[in-house]
Amino acid sequence: MTYTIKNEYLQVSLDSKGAEMTSLVSKDGINFLWTADPKHWARHAPVLFPVVGKLKNNRYTFCQKEYSLGQHGFARDMEFEVLSDFNSSIEFLLKSNPYTKEKFPFDFELSIRYALEKNKIQIFYTVRNNDDLTMLFSIGAHPGFRCPLYDNECIKDYYIQFNCLETSYIMPLNHETGLFERETTLLLKDEDKIFLDQTTFEHDALVFKGLISTEAAIKSHKNKHSITVGFEGFPYLGVWSKPGAPFVCIEPWFGHADFKDSDGSFETKEGLIALKPLQSFKCSFFIQLDS
Repeated sequence: MTYTIKNEYLQVSLDSKGAEMTSLVSKDGINFLWTADPKHWARHAPVLFPVVGKLKNNRYTFCQKEYSLGQHGFARDMEFEVLSDFNSSIEFLLKSNPYTKEKFPFDFELSIRYALEKNKIQIFYTVRNNDDLTMLFSIGAHPGFRCPLYDNECIKDYYIQFNCLETSYIMPLNHETGLFERETTLLLKDEDKIFLDQTTFEHDALVFKGLISTEAAIKSHKNKHSITVGFEGFPYLGVWSKPGAPFVCIEPWFGHADFKDSDGSFETKEGLIALKPLQSFKCSFFIQLDS
């Protein structure tokens, strides 16, 4: 079911399936969110839970039992309950059930709240462990943004700007397997911009660990609009598109895909959050539109 929240600056549509934003429209009527055209990528802004990225062979072991779990987990494809629905905010809830327990052996609650504040949308994630075991999981966001925005532009007119100068390495992904190599590659050297072109994503996503920056903005040389994603507190950031596709994703993550030499053990997987019984984990990020 589709829901809408709005204020004088923004109007946002959301789907209870996946608790996913489906449009993000500014006060001048421009939809900045990717349209989910299946020719390129059939999603808008999925929520990644209980894993971020791909597991080796789509499998993992926990407490000596093997489980099967697809890329980015199951939350993005599940129906959420609506906890509250106001004019400028909405909250969704997903609870563990027999289907999720087959793939992820924990009792949990995942709530996602969207709240508008002028030209900014805040997204809040809360994960509660209702189990008597320490729960291991990852969570992340995957919003896609139209890029370019206008027909007379191309990807080379755009760049991504961080709010700090960075000397940063990326974790190289193998685009065929979806798994990480152990070696890292220097991408930025005392720089704050990534200039986009048709080759930027030819080897898959650019994945950063431990950036100094807390914000990344998509900007154009040809228009005054910008989209800023604030990801303070998130240890990983993914930037992704497909070569030739008219969108760019900026993705705050807690966690990432397996390395190619992974042994499949959840207990030793890098990037997982360990949440004690009856405790909650909270994080948030924002998307801001400026003209």
